[in-house]
Amino acid sequence: MNQRGLYAALGLFGLLGIGIWWSLREEDRAGAKGEKDQNAPEASFTKLLDLPASQFSRIEIRKLGAEPLVLQRGSGDNWRIKAPADYGADSATVTSLINSLASLVAEKIVDEKPKTLEEYGLSIPAVEVLIDKKDGKKHRVLVGDQSSMTGSFYAKVDGDAKVYTIGTFVQGTLSKTLAELRDKRLLVFEPGQVTQLTLTAKGATTEFNRNSQGTWQMVKPQAYRADGLTVEEMVRKLGEAKLDLTLAPADGAKLVSRFAAGVPVASATVRMASGTQSIEIRRVQEEYLAKATSAEGAHKVTKELADGLDKSVNDLRTNKLFDFGFAEVSKAGYREATTSLTYEHQGDEWKSGGQKVSGVSVQSYIDKLRDLASLRFLTEGMPAETVELTVTSTKGTERVTLGKRGTQWFAQRPGEPAIYELETKLVEELQTAARAVKPEAAEKKK
Repeated sequence: MNQRGLYAALGLFGLLGIGIWWSLREEDRAGAKGEKDQNAPEASFTKLLDLPASQFSRIEIRKLGAEPLVLQRGSGDNWRIKAPADYGADSATVTSLINSLASLVAEKIVDEKPKTLEEYGLSIPAVEVLIDKKDGKKHRVLVGDQSSMTGSFYAKVDGDAKVYTIGTFVQGTLSKTLAELRDKRLLVFEPGQVTQLTLTAKGATTEFNRNSQGTWQMVKPQAYRADGLTVEEMVRKLGEAKLDLTLAPADGAKLVSRFAAGVPVASATVRMASGTQSIEIRRVQEEYLAKATSAEGAHKVTKELADGLDKSVNDLRTNKLFDFGFAEVSKAGYREATTSLTYEHQGDEWKSGGQKVSGVSVQSYIDKLRDLASLRFLTEGMPAETVELTVTSTKGTERVTLGKRGTQWFAQRPGEPAIYELETKLVEELQTAARAVKPEAAEKKK
């Protein structure tokens, strides 16, 4: 290559490099501008609708090739789907839809005075949303084709001749399907509103009532103290059980047939002020299916839910002797044949017989009372009382009596039929802790 050709080649490469640099620079500037536009304050957008969300009374969504979907407001913020059938509505999804409609914004105006709506897909819109307000006024939103250039969707509202574009997120919110808007819970209730739970599992039926303090009590088959955390967990799992709304009708029919042939695992009924709802769970090989009073057909449920309900009466009773838990304790007592001890919390001090005692040793005794639990439950065979334990806390005063047969200890709470068989080591540690409480002066001398 001669020198002139070499210089020409170098010049060409230089120009090419400058062109690439300039192109990348412009892309960076455009990207930065786009980012700025995206993060611009909402005021830069055109507001198509500005309606109070509380004034919405009815929403109808019409989509090409689908049945109209109608949402109707009930009392307060309670919405139901009224068409194509009567279903509960998912409150979070409905709220998102209403909020999008109430403050509907457009990205930009694309045509001030369109000669025809056809070129935007708005003469026969892909989505049409009709809004009824409590004052009788109506509004209509049309969503048409998607722009091949920006990916946004063309939109128009009644009373405004202009054609706008809206973002894909807004279009997706306005195009919600029946499955997305339906309440997906198998049982439709709020756990805190449940006042009664009836469970049938392992060949027995157990019933629980929740009192005004929120404490669960077993009332059937006997008036036993319930394991409140376990009962509360069952109610929570029942409230979270979900429908599978993606199943085709043919698959749904198969599940109904499979459920009919399944082995019963458990059934539960929850009662609220508004009424009762029930569910039954069956096992088919390694699959769990359920039918509920508030949902059509049969539905797959998790093994976790099935296992959470498959409980015996003893699984649902508390094995703790005391209910005070971590409530503040003001008084604790221990009494046996030759010993009677009482510890009272006065101000910042613990006292026994008017004398200050070690708070650390009293707390050790209270911890042993809290941990006292049964090995198993009995219905008869309580030996004569030899020890009495008492605790007064913000939950009230509790008393437990202990009796011994041979080397085995047993316990009972007054007025309750249950007899608790105890681990001997736990009782011995409890006795040691009770007797170890000494006057504070004696503790310091040690």
